[in-house]
Amino acid sequence: MSSDPDADVPGTLAPERVAIGSLGPFIMAWNTQILLTGITICLFIQYIFRGRFSRDSFYSRVFVIAVFLTNLTNTALAWESSWHFTTSQDRTTEGVWNYTKVECVMPLTIGLTGVLVQCWFARRTSRLFKKRAFGWGYLIGVGLVILAALAAVNLIDALEPDDAAGALYVYGAELWLWTSAFVDVANSGTLWVLLKLRVANFNTRTDGAIKKLMKLAIETGSYTALFATLGAILSLSVNPNSVYVSGVNNTFWLFLPSLYTINLLTTLDSSDRIADSMTGTRTLNTWPADNSALAGSGGRQPAAPLNVGIMIEV
Repeated sequence: MSSDPDADVPGTLAPERVAIGSLGPFIMAWNTQILLTGITICLFIQYIFRGRFSRDSFYSRVFVIAVFLTNLTNTALAWESSWHFTTSQDRTTEGVWNYTKVECVMPLTIGLTGVLVQCWFARRTSRLFKKRAFGWGYLIGVGLVILAALAAVNLIDALEPDDAAGALYVYGAELWLWTSAFVDVANSGTLWVLLKLRVANFNTRTDGAIKKLMKLAIETGSYTALFATLGAILSLSVNPNSVYVSGVNNTFWLFLPSLYTINLLTTLDSSDRIADSMTGTRTLNTWPADNSALAGSGGRQPAAPLNVGIMIEV
C-alpha cells in the first residue's frame, strides 16, 4: 500500500446510472440557480441606483430586500450542496442518494421566496377590482392556496425522501408545485383581465401603456408557472423510491427562487419605464392639477393618471 497521502485509495462506487439519476438533476438545478442569481444581483443594483429604492416606502424596501436576501440564502445553500457532492469521495449508492442537512433546509428558502413574491402579485392584482369586496375575496382565496403551498413546503422539509416517507415527500412536492403554478396563473390571468377591462380605446397613449402592462402580467407569471408545472408532472410520473429517476423533477423547480426574484424586480423596473413613457419624468403619481407638466407639448392633455397609478403601485 502506498504511503503517499495523495495516492488513489480503493473505494466502493455506485453504478454510474445511480449517480446520474440521484445527483445529475440536482447539480443542474443548483448551477442554474447560481447563474440566475447573477441576474437578480444586477436587477437589484438597478433597483437601488435608478431611483426606485429611494421613492419606495420603508415597508416596500424591506420587502424587496427580504426577497432578495432569501433568494441569496438559497443560492448559498445551493452552492454549498454543489460543492459537497462534487468534492465528496463517498461515492457509494447511499452516499449519492442520501440528502444532507443543508438540502433539507432548502425547501424552506425556496418556498418562502415564492410565497413572498406571490403575495405581492396577489396584493397588486386585488387592488384593481372596482369593488373592494371582490378584491378582498380574491386576496383571501389566493392566500388560502398559498398557505396550502407553504404547508406542502413544510411537509417536504420534515420528511426524509426515502423508504416509506418517499411517497409522502413526492406528494408534498406535487402539492406545492401545483399550487404555485395555480397561483402564478391566477395572478397573471386575473391581472390581464382587469387591465383589459380598463382599455377604453379613447386615449392611445393610456391604452398603449395598459397593453404593455397586460403583456408584462403574462410574462411575469408564465416562466414560474411553466417550470412548476413541469416539476409537478414529473413528480407525478416517477417512482419516488427509485435511485434512477426520483430526482428528475428537481431539475425544474430548485431554481424557482431566482425566477420569482427576477419577476419581482423586472416588474418594478418595467412599471417605472411605462410610467416614464406616460409622464416624461421619473416621478410617479405627481400629476399637477393645472397640467403644467405638459406645457409646451402642444396643449395635449395627459392620460388619466388613475389607470396607470394604481397598476404600478407596489
